[in-house]
Amino acid sequence: MKDNICEHQIVKMNKNSEIHSDEQNRPPMMIQLASLQRLKEVGWYWGPLNWIEAERLLKDKQDYSFIVRDSSHRHYFLAITFKSQGDIHHTRIEHSNNSFSFYHGTSKSQCTSPDIVEFIENTIEHSKSGQFMFFIRSNIPGQPMTPVRLLYPVSRLAYMSSLKHIARFVIHRHISRDLIDDLDLPRRLKSFLKEAQIYTENIPSSDETAET
Repeated sequence: MKDNICEHQIVKMNKNSEIHSDEQNRPPMMIQLASLQRLKEVGWYWGPLNWIEAERLLKDKQDYSFIVRDSSHRHYFLAITFKSQGDIHHTRIEHSNNSFSFYHGTSKSQCTSPDIVEFIENTIEHSKSGQFMFFIRSNIPGQPMTPVRLLYPVSRLAYMSSLKHIARFVIHRHISRDLIDDLDLPRRLKSFLKEAQIYTENIPSSDETAET
């Protein structure tokens, strides 16, 4: 099985929705950086999780459960993994014109935001109200489209973490990764601090998954 994020086609079916941002007067680059920084605080963001780990995480979850993770594609910041009709799917989150959205080809969703956290939260609210629905079009001719709603974020905060993992996460909230070498710490601790995955220690197996 391949990580076929790019193979999914997303068709937008929703009522017009206008998202107002309190940060609309700030420079776009500042909004983007602040937005990505906010991801550290939300439980549904799992950092550099690969598609195999993401599928294992959602395997026993209910339909419309989802997580957001780093995209493995160099042209995208983020990807979303979600469950619909018993199957797990992946798609990338588009970032263009200083806004985040679900996008494919020339069809861009009307639900957009310059802030990724705001974008996901608004998508959840639209899904709850029934006003916002995506369909995944299969690459196999004749196969029906799969409905997509984002209702149940799976939080990494629901899983127990060790004290050293929590300490590393707190350090990263206050010190950027490129300054770690300047800390007066043993090399072993610096290597631990510079590990890519600082958001979760391990992906629970099926019998370890917690309720969302």
